[in-house]
Amino acid sequence: MTAERGSAAVTVLALTGIAAALSMAVARAGALLVDEARAQVAADAAALAGVYGGEPMARRVAGMNGARMVRSTDDRRTAGEFAVQVQVGRIVRGATAVDSWAQSRRTIGR
Repeated sequence: MTAERGSAAVTVLALTGIAAALSMAVARAGALLVDEARAQVAADAAALAGVYGGEPMARRVAGMNGARMVRSTDDRRTAGEFAVQVQVGRIVRGATAVDSWAQSRRTIGR
């Protein structure tokens, strides 16, 4: 009877270990999804800030959103665009914003 009791304890211990490992894997996957979403939001916000405030404003807004700006391309004078890449943890995401008022479009009287 004691041998059966011991095997039940081993089984419970093994199942507890498996449950803990699964919980950690799910938590890690969830954290990765959160980082991906945060990185994309930070990239979008930084690109919009960069269109109107340039690189310093884009860097500041990226930081306010928990990201680090990795790269930026300021093409506002020619195309009205500002592009950024930001990093949150190990996730890198990019975004481009366009200043529709700065683009040269034909209007009446031009």
